[in-house]
Amino acid sequence: MVFGWGKKKPQQHEADTIPEIKQITLIGVPDVVKEIRSLRLKTVLAEVKTFRNKINSNCKIILNIATELEGDNLKVDDMDPHLTKMVKRGKNEVINVIKKETAVVFQEINSIEDVSSFNIKSTRLLKKIGDVLGRQSRVIHIFAKKYATKLKNDLKVITEENEEINTLVNNYSELENKAEQVFENLNKYDQSQKSITTLGERQKQAEKTILDLGSVLKTDIQNIKN
Repeated sequence: MVFGWGKKKPQQHEADTIPEIKQITLIGVPDVVKEIRSLRLKTVLAEVKTFRNKINSNCKIILNIATELEGDNLKVDDMDPHLTKMVKRGKNEVINVIKKETAVVFQEINSIEDVSSFNIKSTRLLKKIGDVLGRQSRVIHIFAKKYATKLKNDLKVITEENEEINTLVNNYSELENKAEQVFENLNKYDQSQKSITTLGERQKQAEKTILDLGSVLKTDIQNIKN
């Protein structure tokens, strides 16, 4: 990740509990899968709503930092003219990007499609701000050090929150894939059962045809003899 903030440290998980084992008939599988999907979706929506509110709040903090930076001349008047121009250009680019990206309105989270859209927007926001801070890293760290520290800390928080959202989205997508696989296998099972039934009926019909042909052959042989 640009601008030097680190990755989130892996959390220590508590000892795994032994899951309760339940027997489910094939007929009951679809209802169980649908219930699991429904419960998981509600959980994802609730958790992402919380993250959305946190990221919105952090975006306001970052915007306030940019506004404070905008009003600070960073004592550029005492610098070499060429250096002054470089600092002003870097400062203005950082401020403009932050203002533009933090102005993005995140929609309400009412569906998994809203979650995906929000995830894309928040990831884009982080990338755009991270990229501009990366490009202007020297200017910000050297001439606006206190702002660099604030921005780094707040962006680290948003990054961690966004990683949590990515995990939620990926886990739900994996659940959806497994659910679809279950339904696909159930459909194959039903088709196989129907095929077995059809083949059984054909076998009975074939056996009856054989018996009928046997009777016809006996009659034909007798007629030939006669």
